[in-house]
Amino acid sequence: MRNGFSYPFHWTVKKVWQFAKYPKWSTRMILTSLQNGIPEPANYSSSKHGIKFDRNAPRTGANWEFLKQLRDKWSGKLVVKGVLCPDDAVFIKSLGVDAIYVSNHGGRQLNAAPTVIDSLTSIRETVGKNFPLIYDGGIRNGEHVVKAMASGANFTMLGRSIMYAVGASGKVGMECVIESIEKEFDSSIGLLGCCSPTEVGSHSLAQHFSRKA
Repeated sequence: MRNGFSYPFHWTVKKVWQFAKYPKWSTRMILTSLQNGIPEPANYSSSKHGIKFDRNAPRTGANWEFLKQLRDKWSGKLVVKGVLCPDDAVFIKSLGVDAIYVSNHGGRQLNAAPTVIDSLTSIRETVGKNFPLIYDGGIRNGEHVVKAMASGANFTMLGRSIMYAVGASGKVGMECVIESIEKEFDSSIGLLGCCSPTEVGSHSLAQHFSRKA
């Protein structure tokens, strides 16, 4: 990639120079690694206390009973991602989750899955206006954020647009994209005649009308 990112990690002259620019941090990292070994996630294969986690492994073991048990054992905030069906959303809400994340995971699992924006509208109608809904899917500019909010989202997530910006220009690229989305968002709600994001709603969306004969 243009920004020089590569995986797995390999030493280069540039990386050595970057370490040299921050001697205190580099020294702490080296000492920590010498004393305790290289830091690893608790659920990685070489961990003494965990088992290997493979994000590509089938998740068929996750079912409604698992979600119920998770809610019973976990007292913190619980958000369920990947919901597209309104009936599922109502049931998940009844289990006491704190929010629902409406997403099709970028279409990676099922190409024929319904569009997320259509599912968002249906889910909002079924769960009511006060239940938190998070949305992702095709957000590329500020106007897209407004459309998602008008369709029922309380919060929108960004994926590819941010990653592309980071890959192309690093931190500067990311900041540029975020700033652009903020400006487009402000401009869009202003052109809709709204003074704040809270005024955006389903009434902000254009409706299709057929001319009567």
